[in-house]
Amino acid sequence: MNQIIGLCFGLLFLALPSFAQQYLLSDKELEQTQIYRNLDEALANPEFVYILDLRSQGITKLPKEISKLYKLQRLYLQNNNLYKLPASVAKLENLQLLQLEKNQLTDIPKIVGKLANLEELRLRYNSIKDISKYLGKLTKLRVLDLRDNQIKRLPETLGQLEKLEELQLGYNSIQRLPKSMGELQSLYFLDLSGNPLYQIPMDLYRNEKITHLNLGYCQALHPVFVAEWACYLPALEELHWEGCNFEKLSEKERFEVPKLKRLYLSQSRGAKLPSFFLRLGQLEELELDEGQFKTLDFSQAKLPSLQRLSLKKGLLEELPQNIEVLKSLKNLNLEENAILAFSADFAQLSALQTLSLQKNKIERIPNNLDQLVNLRLLELQGNPIKELPSCLGNMPQLSGLYLNNTEIPLEDIQALKELLPYTVIQY
Repeated sequence: MNQIIGLCFGLLFLALPSFAQQYLLSDKELEQTQIYRNLDEALANPEFVYILDLRSQGITKLPKEISKLYKLQRLYLQNNNLYKLPASVAKLENLQLLQLEKNQLTDIPKIVGKLANLEELRLRYNSIKDISKYLGKLTKLRVLDLRDNQIKRLPETLGQLEKLEELQLGYNSIQRLPKSMGELQSLYFLDLSGNPLYQIPMDLYRNEKITHLNLGYCQALHPVFVAEWACYLPALEELHWEGCNFEKLSEKERFEVPKLKRLYLSQSRGAKLPSFFLRLGQLEELELDEGQFKTLDFSQAKLPSLQRLSLKKGLLEELPQNIEVLKSLKNLNLEENAILAFSADFAQLSALQTLSLQKNKIERIPNNLDQLVNLRLLELQGNPIKELPSCLGNMPQLSGLYLNNTEIPLEDIQALKELLPYTVIQY
C-alpha cells in the first residue's frame, strides 16, 4: 500500500511542470508577480518565475539550465551580446513574449518554432540573414518585429502565422515578399519601409484588414503603384510614404482612401504637392517635413478633419496660401523654413492651439493674432522680430510664448509679462 501511495506522489510530482504549462497567467495576474532580474536567483526559484528581465547585462551566452524556468511567460534579453540561443530554450513552453533586440544574432533558429505559446517576438537591431521555415509553427504569434537586420528572403511558411497582427520588416534587404503573406488574414499593421521591394503579392495587395502601412523610402516601388495599392486597402487609416517622388505622380492619379487619418510624406522629392493629397475627407494628420516646395496653396483643399499639419525644415518662403480654409486645424508646425511674413487672414484659424514658427525670417507679427482665441503655445524664437504687436496682451489663454533669439527690446518683453502674468514667456 505504501509503495502505491509513494508511486502516486511520484507521478504527481513529475506531472507538476506539465500542469503548470497548461495554465498561463493573464496580463493582470502577471502584474502581481515578481520580476526577476538576476538569472541565478531565478534558477534558484523556478516555480515562482513568470517574468525574467535580463536586459543590458552584457550576456554572451544563456545557460542550458534556463529550461528549468518552466513557468516563464516573459523573457527580456535586449541589449546584450548573444550570438545564439541554447537548444534548451525550446522547453520554455509557457513563453509568450521574447525580446531579443540589440544582440548579435545572425539567424532565427528552428528551436524558436517549438515555443507553441509565443505571441510576441522582437528581434530588431541584430544581424539576422536567415529565418528558419519553422517560424511558421508559431501559430499563436501576434507580433513579429524584424526591423534593422540583413534579411534578404522570407520563408513561405510565414503565411502560416494565422494570428499575426503586426509585422515589422523595415530596413532590411528584402526585394520580394512570399506569396503566402497574402494569407495573413489577421494582419493590420505592416512595416516594409527602407527595403528594395519591387513586387507585392496580389492577395496582400487587396488585404481588407490593414489599417497601418509603412512604405517609407521603398524607392524601388513606383509611386503610381503605391497610390493604387492604398486605394485597394479599404481599412487603411495610416500611411507612411516618406521619400515619395511627387514628380512621378500626375494630377490625374487616383488616390481615394476614404478612411485615411494620418499621412506622412516627409523628405519627398518634387517642387509641387499633388492636389489629390489635399482631398482626403477624414485626414487628421499630414506631415510634409523637409519638402522641396517653396509655396503651397490650399485653395482647392478639402480637408475638413485636418487637425495637425507639419511643414518643418522646408523651403517655404511664405505661409501656405489660403491656409485659413483648414477650419479644424489645431497644430501647425512651420519651424525652420524661410518665411518672411504672414497675412492677417491667418487669424481665421480659430481652432488653432499650437503654432510653431521658430527659425524663420519673420520680422513682423500681424496685430490681429488675438483672434486665435484657442491658441495656447506660440513659438517665435530665432526670428528677426523687432517689435511685438499690442494684440498679444489680449491673449491671456497663452500658456507658453517663446521669444528667444529675437530683436525685441527687453523692456517690451517685460511690459508684456505684466499683461500676461500666467503665461510662461521665454526670451
